[in-house]
Amino acid sequence: MSPYFARRIHFKLYGPPPTMAPIKVCILGTGSSLSGLHYPSIASMPDKFLVHSVLERTPRGTAQAVCGPGVKVVQTLEEAVNDPEIELVCVLTGSEFEMRN
Repeated sequence: MSPYFARRIHFKLYGPPPTMAPIKVCILGTGSSLSGLHYPSIASMPDKFLVHSVLERTPRGTAQAVCGPGVKVVQTLEEAVNDPEIELVCVLTGSEFEMRN
């Protein structure tokens, strides 16, 4: 069995090792799925994930109202993807932003 496969099985069965820091997440989008689904799901696993930042193109305060005042708010995709602290990006944009072949 490859070490990669063994690690995946270990994570599925036991979760990450206790010394592993939470994965820093950036959420793209502040629609209804932020407050109703994605943020609650991510926040329910604080030992595994930390909402680091949220992309809110128009500053309405939604990101901080949902995720708390400590969350970093970015206004451009470039800010989000160029942040070296971000380890995972959740895309919550609507279908009008999907890439097409």
